[in-house]
Amino acid sequence: MDDSYRLPSVSVNRVKAILNWRRQYLELTLQEIKKNSLGEQTLLDIGAGQGQYRQLCSKIGFKYLAHDFAKWSPNQEDRNGDSQWNYTDLDYMCDITELPDNIADFAICTDVLEHVPDPCAAVVAAISSLKPGGEIIFLVPQNSIMHQSPYWFSPGYSPWFFAELARKHKSSFELRQIFVVGDYYDFLFEEVFRPLRLGRVIPENLLFPLRNKLASLFRVLFPWLRDASSLGVIAVFRKK
Repeated sequence: MDDSYRLPSVSVNRVKAILNWRRQYLELTLQEIKKNSLGEQTLLDIGAGQGQYRQLCSKIGFKYLAHDFAKWSPNQEDRNGDSQWNYTDLDYMCDITELPDNIADFAICTDVLEHVPDPCAAVVAAISSLKPGGEIIFLVPQNSIMHQSPYWFSPGYSPWFFAELARKHKSSFELRQIFVVGDYYDFLFEEVFRPLRLGRVIPENLLFPLRNKLASLFRVLFPWLRDASSLGVIAVFRKK
């Protein structure tokens, strides 16, 4: 194989699936970043949508900036939990690839890349929006069901998608950390119980322990499928 097409060897760590894992990871990581930062720091939420992390980021102490392309509107027959949707107040309303360079100290981009037609260009542009030395956290599903169509172009991404981008653009940015969240059985039972969760048949705080027990049982019975998938991937980049 030509070396130009050989994927880099990266350390991919697996973290335990917990309830509200996206918010929990962001809260812990952003608190640590803020603790080690001086002065006012701007944080750009790329693809902010309804601004679900605005209050969290502001509470930690960041100056919160919101971005979205703001073109999707919900179908009232939606069954994936998005039938009520209102965009937050936006500081930047444009495609990700149209974001200005060097506008933020830090950035987050959560569950966005599956909704853009050119995710490679989107990642590069998102990192370019950072000031030199700034970091961005991408959180993506490894698999997902169709949602927010027609702006749904991929079910998810593997860790190697981010590793390969880092290799191609190593002069511009570096991949600092990469994690997969949970495993195949966490993903499997997340989907098995999705109708009950969205239909509000059983509260989420009761479903989650049951899901964990079933996932644990299947890991023992069928261990060879454990690494076949996960709930999501977390990748942290730093702009050079």
